[in-house]
Order: sequence, then C-alpha cells, then structure tokens
Amino acid sequence: MSRSFVSPPLLAVLAALAWTSDAPAGPPEPTATASAPTLPAPTDGTPTLRLADGPVPSEKSPPPKATEWVSAPIVALTRTGPAAAPCRARLIREWMRIRCVGQVFAISLLAGTPEGIAFWIGGTETDPFGEILMPIRSGDRRVFQLWMPGQDESGAFVPKPGLVVQEHWAPSEKAPVVTAW
Repeated sequence: MSRSFVSPPLLAVLAALAWTSDAPAGPPEPTATASAPTLPAPTDGTPTLRLADGPVPSEKSPPPKATEWVSAPIVALTRTGPAAAPCRARLIREWMRIRCVGQVFAISLLAGTPEGIAFWIGGTETDPFGEILMPIRSGDRRVFQLWMPGQDESGAFVPKPGLVVQEHWAPSEKAPVVTAW
C-alpha cells in the first residue's frame, strides 16, 4: 500500500504559492534598482554587485515585478559553500531573489520572520529550480532550508536536507550578511 504525506509546513508553503503571484497586472512600471557600487560587467553570469559595498536601501518598497528581475544585477553572497554552486542571487532595491537550479523538493523557513518572503519551486523537468524571495532590511534575521529529493535504503522517496541560506543584518552594521552552505 502506498501512502502520501504532506507536512503542515509544506502545506503552508503550497498555500502561500497559490495565494501569491508576482506576475505584473499590466505593463511593467519603471523602478530604480539598488544604487550600490557595481563590479565590472560579467560575460559569464558572475556577480556584478557585493552586499558589503552597500548601501542596500532602507526604505520599504513593494516586491519587484517578474519583469524587473530580468535585468537585476547578480549579487555575490557574503559566504558560500559547494552546495550553493548552482545558485544565483539578484538584488532590486532591498529585495533579494536567490534561485538554485536543480531538483528542489521543498523550501522551509526555519527561523526568522515570514514578512515579505515567498518561495517558488518550478522550471521544467529538464531545468528545475527552487527560489527564495525576501526583503533584506536592518534588524532582519532568517534561516531557510532547501530540501532535495532522495531515497532511503529500500529505494523509497525521502526528502534530504540540501542548501541552508542565512540572512541577517545587525542594526549596527552597514550591510547585511547572506550566506549559502
């Protein structure tokens, strides 16, 4: 007999995904991107912006529209490990989007406030991805876990922990710290 179980946190994520949409309601509105110093323009998808160079705007703004992310600068996270190799972060104003290419089964907020965050698991069968959208503001602290599909000894599906993303910005610091391990 086969049983399916969806955990309450996963149900909350699925409900949030069904409720939120970043699709523009009309033509995209012109907006300014983050005004932080940039690195030389890359040709291979490498970062063009460093969080430590700041400043990340402190004013609250609405989440960017899907069309705005197309030209958003790629951001170098403060620290990364090997599990973060397929991930890219982009920044618009105080909003960061971290997209990790590959099979992602679930994304969990382990600690911190859920204000403004959104998760997305999508792509195609040959090009899947998981994505975290979050505001980065002074005083924030958050920890996320990306879960990957795995198998137990009998070959049955089991979720396995993958990437951990941490974001914090101490009020006394000039810039946030975002790590992915």
